[in-house]
Amino acid sequence: MDEKKMENTIPLQKNLLKNGFKHLKPGGILIYSTCSFAKSQNEDVVEWFLQENKEAKILPVFSDEKINEIKCQKGFNDKTIRFDPINNKTGGLFVSKITKLEL
Repeated sequence: MDEKKMENTIPLQKNLLKNGFKHLKPGGILIYSTCSFAKSQNEDVVEWFLQENKEAKILPVFSDEKINEIKCQKGFNDKTIRFDPINNKTGGLFVSKITKLEL
């Protein structure tokens, strides 16, 4: 995907995350995942969301042991994970896990 198209998807991704979280009950879990390697579509969207939503908290997707077992990597935020074609024989994948706090 070229840079312009990628940047155009970020507002959509933010809205999807925001709308999904709006319907989450306190204590519920939301998985935000993309098939992108771009930090701007992944960790940057999650960081924006956490700053905008004080009732949101990021959780580790997997334990360190599980990360080592399945050979994925921690993302730029160490509670997120990334899969890549070289190590995982998959397409690119980013996964984060967010919960809604009871405030």
